[in-house]
Amino acid sequence: MLSIMKKIYITIGVPGCGKSTWVQKNITDASKTAVINMDTIRQEVTGRSTDQTQNALVASLARQKFMTAVSHGVPSIYWDNTTTQRKYRKEMIQMGKKGGYEVIAVHFKVPFDTCAKRNAARNRVVPYDVLVRMQSQLQPPEQGEGWDNIITVEG
Repeated sequence: MLSIMKKIYITIGVPGCGKSTWVQKNITDASKTAVINMDTIRQEVTGRSTDQTQNALVASLARQKFMTAVSHGVPSIYWDNTTTQRKYRKEMIQMGKKGGYEVIAVHFKVPFDTCAKRNAARNRVVPYDVLVRMQSQLQPPEQGEGWDNIITVEG
């Protein structure tokens, strides 16, 4: 009997680096896929994807959706968020491993100027000072974090 490997993809990069575009291009079977995106949850909770007033609730709901997808054995899970800091990735890596998943970092190594230009051209613009702060907090993935694989997307 052929065993299908379950995979979790955790995106790492600042707004405008191409995370959501990459996720959408890499989904092969939407019926066997969960995509967890905090902007989508923010839209559901507040009516606006840019509304930052309910961030604790949004983060909690995203975590719940992730845990539910893992516990139900959804074959492909995409965590489509910035995930710039290792401390926020640790629990997801551990949960994924415990659930029998291959856990893959998708690191977007895109020049900051490119991200800033893309961000400025979007409908949902992240304030420039927030973009700068996120770039300064970006911790590239390292094998020692527990990843099964690290994919680097350059652009």
